[in-house]
Amino acid sequence: MLSRLPRIRRLFAATNAHLTPSQLCVELDKFIIGQADAKRAVSVALRTRWRRLQLSEDQRSEVTPKNILMIGPTGCGKTEIARRLAKFCGAPFIKVEATKFTEVGYHGRDVDEIIKDLVNMSIHLVKENIKKQVKSFTPQVEEAVLDYIVDHLMGVDYPHNERRAEKKRQVASGELDERVINVEFPDVERLLARHITDIEKLTFEDYLLALKKHKPGRSLAVPRELMSIKDAKASITTAVLEGFKVERNVVKEAIKEAEESGVVFIDEIDKIASPADSIKYGTSPSSEGVQRDLLPLIEGTVVNTKHGDVKTDHMLFIACGAFTDTKPSDLLAELQGRLPVRVVLKALDRAVRGM
Repeated sequence: MLSRLPRIRRLFAATNAHLTPSQLCVELDKFIIGQADAKRAVSVALRTRWRRLQLSEDQRSEVTPKNILMIGPTGCGKTEIARRLAKFCGAPFIKVEATKFTEVGYHGRDVDEIIKDLVNMSIHLVKENIKKQVKSFTPQVEEAVLDYIVDHLMGVDYPHNERRAEKKRQVASGELDERVINVEFPDVERLLARHITDIEKLTFEDYLLALKKHKPGRSLAVPRELMSIKDAKASITTAVLEGFKVERNVVKEAIKEAEESGVVFIDEIDKIASPADSIKYGTSPSSEGVQRDLLPLIEGTVVNTKHGDVKTDHMLFIACGAFTDTKPSDLLAELQGRLPVRVVLKALDRAVRGM
């Protein structure tokens, strides 16, 4: 079958990220009631991320995201603002509850699971984007498969005349579905290495052009399989599409997108904030422990996952909480410093709703 394919291009082309914060706020207004300050904060964060990508490689590492702390009651739209913005720009997004990391005392759930879940979400998004991208080329793929099968039937040197066109029509209509042929499946990795110069910028158009250059019957080392033309059409089409979905390329692209565009939303962070008196008497030791575990993630570190090492330096972290029984100042000083942008959201009363 069609084998490995070198790296694919970036699939998260942030087509909306170039919009100004004001324009992004207008888009969020379609889904979120009120909360202008919060919308502005996340829009500026997205714009800053886009501007960072316009810099040279050596300058990008110097620009770190300004993480956000949202303060507001339950149901005022904190999560929805972050979720809508991530969806709008096609970025990997994960929501976690800080309290899940205190359910079993000091240990609880490992905070590294946050990044692992984000990478899994990123892989899912990359695969979905590949499906959409490939789907738009369905007519071209079908045409290429028909020509490839006709090459098997009539030979690659047969002229493109009326007889060849008639044979192609018969294959497309299904008149020859029961005929058995010896199908040759090309070695895609070797084929692309021969015809593609800049593999880093490979697109599906380039991929198809390279496949069309393979002519059956020219090499004895290429695998073949006896099957009916009906099965051959399905098998070759599947092989062409799956050849563009190589797992290791999907994972590599997903890790890149998680590192550059990932959004982590930490809910209920107020529940792990410890007032001065509780720390003094040691009534909730695990809360401070979780804050210290979260700190390296937000500061920037490397998390080892089953898919490879993932850097968190340029991920955007948005923490939120109601802070009814505690205050933001009850968080660790180091954690407060890593959440420099603070916005206060209002409860959805009649004034906010504009009723």
